[in-house]
Amino acid sequence: MSFPGMYYVKNSEEESILSQGDIFRRFEVKDLPKKSEDVELGFILLTYSCDLEHPEDINYILVCPVLDFNILIKKFLEKNKTKSIIKIKDALTSKINKLFNNDSRFYFFLSPIPNISQYPAYADLQQIIKIHKKYSKEIIANRIISLKNPWREKLGWMTGNLFNRIATLDIRKDTKDNFIEGNEPIIAFFENKINEINNLFNQYINTENPDIKLIKEILIPMCLDNEKVTRKMIFEQLKPTYNDDSEINKILDKIETQLKSKHNKFFEEIFNFQKLHHKLDNFGIIDIFKEKIKELIRDTQNKKI
Repeated sequence: MSFPGMYYVKNSEEESILSQGDIFRRFEVKDLPKKSEDVELGFILLTYSCDLEHPEDINYILVCPVLDFNILIKKFLEKNKTKSIIKIKDALTSKINKLFNNDSRFYFFLSPIPNISQYPAYADLQQIIKIHKKYSKEIIANRIISLKNPWREKLGWMTGNLFNRIATLDIRKDTKDNFIEGNEPIIAFFENKINEINNLFNQYINTENPDIKLIKEILIPMCLDNEKVTRKMIFEQLKPTYNDDSEINKILDKIETQLKSKHNKFFEEIFNFQKLHHKLDNFGIIDIFKEKIKELIRDTQNKKI
């Protein structure tokens, strides 16, 4: 894997200067928190370089921990372990892309730190720590490496955005909801989309394909009655009918294959529309549109089964 060269080693003229983006190892000082389960690779300076150049004007230096990137991945997988594999994969890919591009508000992506880690890292901007300026020499003595431009500026921009907010009054939620539900272009868009899904659903459900029959008889009723449908739930429902677990797994494999089929226009439309896969009754949109789709599918399902 190739990651950008984000770092540089300060020369002799710069080595006695602290700058935003300097990364240093832990040293013994009460200002730093006790070691947690997420053992840090080091800490990174968040205070602006222009302020660090005038220590007489500041009392504290802001830093945050630098952690192994896989810590974020493990936390994400643990949090989402009950979701379907397809959904986890898509969400994880999206999250990693966002993190790699530094589009996440609280996490600043860092390339592997030379001589420290072969994996990427991140600065956790949610854990900002104050170190008294009297420890500047200790920070310099334990400095590992420094961020170069433009990553230093991006770190400063992200740090500033944590605190900078113009205190305007928020628009009331009911005002926003009423605007959305009464907006003609939005209503027209979703009504057209619902009609497209309805037509595709009718075409799909009327076929004699035995694999589609499984979807019609097993998955759709469960999706209408449950907020979330998992492979385990379908397995438990089929267990009283089949004595052989391997036979049930074959049925589940067929359902999964049908859901993933690139030629399945009905599910492809749903995937593209909201990427919520087999949750036919939940499109993540305003309740008024969600309920229309739910009624549409239930009516069609009752007619055909």
